Amino acid sequence: MAAAADAARAQPAATPDPSYGSVALHELAAVVAELDVGMVEQRIVRTWLRGEIESLYAAPLHDLSLRHGSEAYELDGDDLLITTPLDAVLEQLADGLDVRPGQRVVSIEAVAGGPLWRVRTEAGDELLAAAVIVTVPLGVLRQGRPRVDPPWPPAVAHALAHLDSGPVAKVFFSFDEAFWAPHPLFWLADDPPPTFGLWVDVSALTGSPTLCAFAVGDDARWAEAASDDERCRRADELLRAGRVRS
Repeated sequence: MAAAADAARAQPAATPDPSYGSVALHELAAVVAELDVGMVEQRIVRTWLRGEIESLYAAPLHDLSLRHGSEAYELDGDDLLITTPLDAVLEQLADGLDVRPGQRVVSIEAVAGGPLWRVRTEAGDELLAAAVIVTVPLGVLRQGRPRVDPPWPPAVAHALAHLDSGPVAKVFFSFDEAFWAPHPLFWLADDPPPTFGLWVDVSALTGSPTLCAFAVGDDARWAEAASDDERCRRADELLRAGRVRS
């Protein structure tokens, strides 16, 4: 499976870019076909593959580019969870900087004879800068905000038109007892995939028996639109069907 993925990534940029799911699931099916395993084991492996990729990139397998969907680097250090407010961190990072929150930028224009940029805000203020770092959400950029002059280069404009943000939802469920102990996390395997596939025990952070459930794609959109009662009923159905017990 890895060899097929590497071969697809190595294709010239002008060739069609297959989705991660079209290659990964096909190769997985070929590997499983050679093994003497039952339908349950096959379902578990498919669930693991979907969960590992979708939970990381917050998008369904078939929405991910095979060529550009994987990060080409790894950061050093442990994967840690921040449990305190970020105020102290932000204060240290902003030390010595002229930070002006609440000023919406409406345009970024190159100044003739630069290299300078003129940044205009909604309040009518103007700032001159030698360089501008734009960290605006993708959806806002697609709406043409802020206005950039000269316009984005063709390669950037093409990327903005084709990139998308994968929806992901993390839903926390509290219980009277940690019936899943001692497992710190577990998957629910099924076809089609359940609304919440990955469950993580966060009881140590909340101080009471609590699971954090992950949903991506259309399942994440459902989780965000559903009521608390609907989410709780869905969680109860899944956990009971999955026979999650201590």
